[in-house]
Amino acid sequence: MTIAQELIRNVIRTEFSDFDSRTLDYAKIRIMDTIGSMIGGINSSGVDMMLDLVRTWGGREESTLMGIGGKFPAANTVLVLGIAARSNDLEPGGGPEIEGKKSPGHYSATTVPTAFATAEKMGLSGKELITALVLGDDVASRIGVAGAGPWDIGWDPAGTCSRFGAAIVAGKLMGLNEEQMLNALGIAFMQISGSMLQ
Repeated sequence: MTIAQELIRNVIRTEFSDFDSRTLDYAKIRIMDTIGSMIGGINSSGVDMMLDLVRTWGGREESTLMGIGGKFPAANTVLVLGIAARSNDLEPGGGPEIEGKKSPGHYSATTVPTAFATAEKMGLSGKELITALVLGDDVASRIGVAGAGPWDIGWDPAGTCSRFGAAIVAGKLMGLNEEQMLNALGIAFMQISGSMLQ
């Protein structure tokens, strides 16, 4: 079994009841902070342009645009809310400490909108949303810690790591099996930069 397969098996098998109260409290704080950031960023520069574009695209009414109203395809909802959450740079920034290393963070601006939009689309509960969010943020944080380098070289890992976190969040909420989840992570990887590794 590869490391990726082991990670995916853990994600698929983990349930809400597996988390301790501290983990759940921390997740709820990140959710509240991110919702505040999304609502606070709704009127920021650029969000209105993306909202106009999303309205033009149309599509299925799957997920609600918090702070704006109306339903749009889940992916488009995530796009608008993610931009709003990050626009003032006020979303949760610090990630958890993993094996003595601090994760860079700023993943919640991507993972929280993904969790809300996907859970609403799938008709799932708050417990299922939080479970997927904790797992996605954990994966993003671990990748962030593994790849952390000196900040002075100008690389911000939030965009890279949060892509994997969002894939885990959406995949867990959509009930993907191991092969499908591996494919979802592979697609996320290829969209970030790509690889010729076999």
